[in-house]
Amino acid sequence: MPWFRIDDGFAGSRQVLSIPKRQRAAAVGFWTLAGSWCARELTDGVVPDYMVSELSGTAKLADALVAAGLWERCPGGFVFAQWSKYNPTAEQVRSDRQASAVRQRRRRRRADGTYDGAAADETKPTVTSGAAELSRRDTSVSHGGSHGVSHGGSASTPTRPDPTNKERDRGGNGAEARATTIPDDWTPTPEVASRMASEHPGINQEMELAKFRDYWAGVGGSRGRKKNWDATFRNWIRNAAQYQAERKPAGRRVIAGGRWEE
Repeated sequence: MPWFRIDDGFAGSRQVLSIPKRQRAAAVGFWTLAGSWCARELTDGVVPDYMVSELSGTAKLADALVAAGLWERCPGGFVFAQWSKYNPTAEQVRSDRQASAVRQRRRRRRADGTYDGAAADETKPTVTSGAAELSRRDTSVSHGGSHGVSHGGSASTPTRPDPTNKERDRGGNGAEARATTIPDDWTPTPEVASRMASEHPGINQEMELAKFRDYWAGVGGSRGRKKNWDATFRNWIRNAAQYQAERKPAGRRVIAGGRWEE
């Protein structure tokens, strides 16, 4: 379970003190609830518009957080400033969970006497990370550093093509995958596009893809670099579908292309 991390100097920070006193407690409370929700839902710090009231917030409180530099505006909502600097990304959390699941399987094999070292090595993930650190129940956490994933891997045979090259080029989860900014002409794989169209037929994927490219092209720093753009796009489409469902007028249904029909 990921944690939403708050520095022990947050209360006296320039950002918090810049919020007017009459709004400060409510704004910080709203900010904290939103951070906890983002950590649980693995949104990488994105707070959709439809969640503002659900998290006991208001438009004025959201504007106060933006003015203080704690949030930034993004298409369809808001996003925490420097989320990945202080919190694990969704990709890091999933990698940790995968590594933990593999370790659990290996421990069960040893316990029942059927442990097979070779079989366990085959299932060992190529990404290692600080799973223990991310799950540590320490209430006095700080923003003293980032919690990323470390990547290991074995040398490939020179005469054989590296099977991770294609995945690495797309920013996938290969052993040597590196975070990259989004290419100008980026498109999801046909498999991802087909899956999203099947799962969310009411979403105009062509329009969402254009919004997706424009948004991430304007995000700088480490937050604008991803190791798996397909996974990020899947989350974008799912968030768009959830937002559309929340604002759909009563008595109407969504049809292909994002339109409503009586």
